[in-house]
Amino acid sequence: RCQRASAAAAAGPPPFDAVLLISCRSEPFARCFLQAGAGCAVGCAGAVSDAAAQTFLRAFLGALAEGQGAMTCEAAFAAAQTAVRLSPSPQPGLRGESERFRLLL
Repeated sequence: RCQRASAAAAAGPPPFDAVLLISCRSEPFARCFLQAGAGCAVGCAGAVSDAAAQTFLRAFLGALAEGQGAMTCEAAFAAAQTAVRLSPSPQPGLRGESERFRLLL
């Protein structure tokens, strides 16, 4: 799975600091980007609902935007995971999905 990513990493520095793969069962693919040289990658272990994915992504990108370059991937991840965990959504099980997001460093 990671052969193309490894070959790209050998060709030169990657054009990305962070990779977000906010979709079901994306953790193995996020690991490929990390192996290719990404500074950090976020993937999902198992299934995540659209509502959880949207909440996570909005909070992660919002935290990065508010930090104006000073926000770390770890801090943005923590803010996004908390946003899902504390979501006011009535969708059953949404809050528990916060633990399915994985930060890879």
